[in-house]
Parts: sequence; C-alpha cells; structure tokens
Amino acid sequence: MWSPIYTYYYIKSDSGEIFDIKASVIIMLQFPELEQVGQATFQNVESFPWFSLSAVCETNGGYSVSDVELPENSPVNLISIVCSKKNEVDLEKCEVLFLELAQRFGWKLYLEEDDFGNEDFEIKASKI
Repeated sequence: MWSPIYTYYYIKSDSGEIFDIKASVIIMLQFPELEQVGQATFQNVESFPWFSLSAVCETNGGYSVSDVELPENSPVNLISIVCSKKNEVDLEKCEVLFLELAQRFGWKLYLEEDDFGNEDFEIKASKI
C-alpha cells in the first residue's frame, strides 16, 4: 500500500516458515531499538526513528492486530512494519534494523510499495 505519509515494510519467510508468538517476542526483545507495547507489538525507543511493528499471522493476504491476548503458541508468519516518511526520519537506519531482524528470523525484508509503484520489493542485506 502506498502512502504519502508512511512507508510500509514486511518481513516474512519465502519458504512458509512459521514461528509462534512466544519465540517471535523472544527474538524481538533482543533488539534494544525495540520497545514492546503489546503482546507482539513493538515500537521504536525514543532515540530511534519512528516505526511500529506487529508480529501477525497472515492468511490469504489479510491479518488484523488487536489488544486481545493470544495463546503463546499462536502462529506468526509475518512482521508488519510502518514508518514515517517525514524528511527527518532516517529510513536507511530503520532498514538496517529491519534487515537485522529479518536475518534473525531467517526471513526476508520487503518494501510493500515504493514511490514509483513497484510492489513487494525485496530489500537486500547489503546494508548491514
């Protein structure tokens, strides 16, 4: 989805690998740039550019995020990320973090859509 205000990324496996919520949260808690704000929802720490991410289970291209607690063994097959497009936001700094997170999961980082209409663009790990 393209937006003039936000940049959307996602992290997922290209082989269909699934983690559960508990394992996903354990991985994400290892990153000091992430602050947990919900069961499987994180945001940037104050000293880092603004973003919000959620570990979800995508089914047929759709998912939802809510405040309802899910069992710890609930599946996670996608990490949805939204960042600000404001000029002062360092998206490259965010992408390096997201690439490291994708690497930790053994998954890939994708940009949902760029400003030129290209969709599902894989961000390569050369930035790390």
